[in-house]
Amino acid sequence: MISKISGMRQAQLQNSFVSDNNDLSQWQYIIFSDAENMNKFKGIMFKKLYIKDFCMKYSRNDLCFCGSGKKYKNCHSDINPNSLVAHQYRIMHLLDEEIKNCPYTICQKGCSDCCTDDFEVSVTEFFTILNYLQIHCNNQQIENICKLSKVKISSILSNEKTIAFSRCIFLNEHSNACEIYEVRPIICRKYGYYSTTTDCSKIISDKKASMSLLKNTEVDTSSNILSFILPNNTKLLQKSHSLIYWFSRVEQGKLSSNKMNDLYRVAVNSPISEYIRILQL
Repeated sequence: MISKISGMRQAQLQNSFVSDNNDLSQWQYIIFSDAENMNKFKGIMFKKLYIKDFCMKYSRNDLCFCGSGKKYKNCHSDINPNSLVAHQYRIMHLLDEEIKNCPYTICQKGCSDCCTDDFEVSVTEFFTILNYLQIHCNNQQIENICKLSKVKISSILSNEKTIAFSRCIFLNEHSNACEIYEVRPIICRKYGYYSTTTDCSKIISDKKASMSLLKNTEVDTSSNILSFILPNNTKLLQKSHSLIYWFSRVEQGKLSSNKMNDLYRVAVNSPISEYIRILQL
């Protein structure tokens, strides 16, 4: 079932976007060397002005790109600050800051009504979550997540949707809390705070909560996450799948193909332009 849907979607996307092998050395770089210019970068993101690629000069004593307030050396020093995963962290931080403008919500820890597996996430989000798990979990815990994902995929193929789209694979069995809350997908961050992504009956029936929902986000959650603009102004689109699909493709810490393993490596360790170069191979 998943493969058929994905195939149809992929065919539509291939008709809509053209990808080209281009000389990425011509990409424009914007260099941020101090905190003042970093604040300008935040402003640019909120105004939805698109930055094709950026190369920031980072020292170990600079504040981490994730927005935690910690020094880079004491936070995400294992992630290249100009990488795709670092960009994902910046977007998540900007969303979290914007969500603070929501005056009232009934969403709280332990409520898991919306936490199922029937939504899609980008490969960028998958790489970010996988990296987080490899840092915070042992191999057996990750293997258990992958095995559960495979069971759920099998249930989809057998038309057992009740099993497939039940609890999210990252919900704590006892507390119903999200075990990857720090790196939860963008759709999870938006749900319950934006009117365009919220259909929860509890929120809709609560007048104060419903009226408090934000209308639109000013954060660009697509550029360099779902798609890339190439030097000739064509779009290169990344795949999106369910969390269970992505983690069913992991076997003993390795991804399903050499190219996926290469993409994961550069998504964490190299600038975005290197990721796009490998993506086009």
